[in-house]
Amino acid sequence: MKSNKENSSKQTPTVNGSGQGYYTQPTVFHNQLVFVSENDLWQVPLEGGRAQRLTSALSETHSPAFSHDGHWIACCTMEEGEHDVYLM
Repeated sequence: MKSNKENSSKQTPTVNGSGQGYYTQPTVFHNQLVFVSENDLWQVPLEGGRAQRLTSALSETHSPAFSHDGHWIACCTMEEGEHDVYLM
């Protein structure tokens, strides 16, 4: 069992600075984690730290996925009324 000191060095991915939130639909490529929170995509290193918002959608964003080489992230959203796939 690890000591509290060892556990405290790992950072929890955080959206609002508190380390608390509702994180869903994670996808991982190498050392990067992309997830959905607050109906947007966020990215954070697997080691933890402050998450960076990747989208600012007006509608629900879901189903993120990295391309096989990690250069692209695809997701679905309904910005134009129907479900569309977006690449970034």
